[in-house]
Amino acid sequence: MQNGGSTLEQFRTKFGQAAYNELMKSVGPKEKPYTNTGLSQLAKRVMARPSNDIVRNSKQVARIRGSSDVPMTDSGAAEVQDRARQIAAKGGFDLVMSSPLQRARNTAVAIAKHNNAPVQIDNHLMPWKLGVFEGQPVENVKHMIAKLANDHPDEAAPGMSPTSTDRGESFNAFKQRFIGQFLAPLMHAHAQEPSGKIGVVSHLRDILAAKAWIENGARQDLQFDHHDINYETKSDKNDNPSSVHKIYPDGDKWKFEDMKMDDPEPLGPGIYMVRHGKTDWNAESKSGVS
Repeated sequence: MQNGGSTLEQFRTKFGQAAYNELMKSVGPKEKPYTNTGLSQLAKRVMARPSNDIVRNSKQVARIRGSSDVPMTDSGAAEVQDRARQIAAKGGFDLVMSSPLQRARNTAVAIAKHNNAPVQIDNHLMPWKLGVFEGQPVENVKHMIAKLANDHPDEAAPGMSPTSTDRGESFNAFKQRFIGQFLAPLMHAHAQEPSGKIGVVSHLRDILAAKAWIENGARQDLQFDHHDINYETKSDKNDNPSSVHKIYPDGDKWKFEDMKMDDPEPLGPGIYMVRHGKTDWNAESKSGVS
């Protein structure tokens, strides 16, 4: 049987020294685990906290959201109403599709009402489900999440946090679900009938995954640089809530374009990814991680 030291060394090897340091800091000197619990149990013990503690402190720092059903703030909801009016003034959408999480769903409903468009909920639009990392401060776990995406994309994020709505999944499972089973078929359908304007209300990591995949040639094997979606480790997150991004065919290629919504030019045909409004799991009015 492996001892606790071996378990901790495996954690350090897998997630890196920075993640190990954050782990040991979180546990504290009196709680250091000395039994062979394995990575999943270790992560649960270190990172799982009572949900009321997470909610109580949620406004203090940016937190990992993932599958947690975090609502928008009042200011986020007001911002979404402004964005919905803006979209309608530019010609609107024919259909609005949305992640089932309330921060996305309520954004979609606001857009649909102003545009007189139907709403379709699709579970494929859920963000990467990050298990025990959900609800944790970004700074405490960002190295572990980056390590999973970059070095262990087939390994699921362990367990669930008290705020999770589903168990963690691997990055490749997220990529196959969102791009392989939703975005790629939607793009194929749009190419057959390219006159429509489809709104897709989703989450930041979905948007960054779409951008990275399309800019890498929208390959059938879904390959792209996973570093492009690890915005937790970047100083310039560029993750403005309610941002709008256009996906459209250009000859035999696909383009991904960040939209300037204050431009009066009408919206042309395409797939428009819209990020949900901001939530309480933000730091200083900046977005948390979804």
